[in-house]
Amino acid sequence: MLNEVVNSARVPVAAHSVGPVIGFKVKSSLVSGTTTDAQMRLAETLAVDAEKRLTAAVTRMKKAVLAMAKTKRTAEEEELVKEINWHFKASADASPATHMAKVQAILSTMLVAIKEQNLGTRSIFKKGTDPDPTAIATAHEGGWAR
Repeated sequence: MLNEVVNSARVPVAAHSVGPVIGFKVKSSLVSGTTTDAQMRLAETLAVDAEKRLTAAVTRMKKAVLAMAKTKRTAEEEELVKEINWHFKASADASPATHMAKVQAILSTMLVAIKEQNLGTRSIFKKGTDPDPTAIATAHEGGWAR
């Protein structure tokens, strides 16, 4: 589920970075502090893909939360529960349902911000405002600050 959000089979990290990749960051010695127009366009393009991934992740998570409440599960439901336990440590919380409700709220908030970005009703990316020189663009306070 989380992999649907953060991993991109179609666009490897190196293919859309601006220099040699170290984890999810680009070597700061190879990046200027100013975000370019090309990097902003890339961030906007990747936001479309992020919307699709977040939508799929939220849908899958809802199925997993429903499955978590069942005493008898199908093999598919067992896999979903294993996923949320692996990615979000749901079973480690005293109240797994409450824990997953918080995770769902965060993903839903992210999805709303990304959708509004993609619709053009809100701009969540700011050019050159991140103090991290390896960032190509930032989502300023989750896109909620105006």
